[in-house]
Amino acid sequence: MSFIYYSWLYFGSISLLTAIWLKRIYRREIMSQRSNAENLPPEEYRDFVIRVATADLPPRHRQWTGNDKSARNHNGAVRFRESPLFIRLFWKETPTSSIKEIGSFKLNLSLLASENYVRTLDNQTLKLRFYHAKEGRIYIQRGHRWRGIPIGEFD
Repeated sequence: MSFIYYSWLYFGSISLLTAIWLKRIYRREIMSQRSNAENLPPEEYRDFVIRVATADLPPRHRQWTGNDKSARNHNGAVRFRESPLFIRLFWKETPTSSIKEIGSFKLNLSLLASENYVRTLDNQTLKLRFYHAKEGRIYIQRGHRWRGIPIGEFD
């Protein structure tokens, strides 16, 4: 859709009003493609991370809260022996604002490390990072230049 839209604009074969109309349709299509938080993480990442019910978390699980004032990310060191890692993630805009639960997850740390979704610090430890992108999604992501796994949304 975007290629057609910009091609027509470039060649001048449509009017300005039609261009605005097409842009609105294109935006609506993009917004409808955004999956809601219950569908995240996507099925193709099931081996890496799965959403679990909060009631199904084991007694020893991690609980992290990220906020947008800390460069829109939250990270920490975890040990490989904790795999599978159970974590309950919350997010907030500022350190003093109210929190919103993103979800509870079961992470396969060794698979995340082998595919470079997390950074290995040494043989026993890795750095797990959650990032809040500007479009609203929360990702497990090694860094800004690395691909990430969408796991939830925060608006």
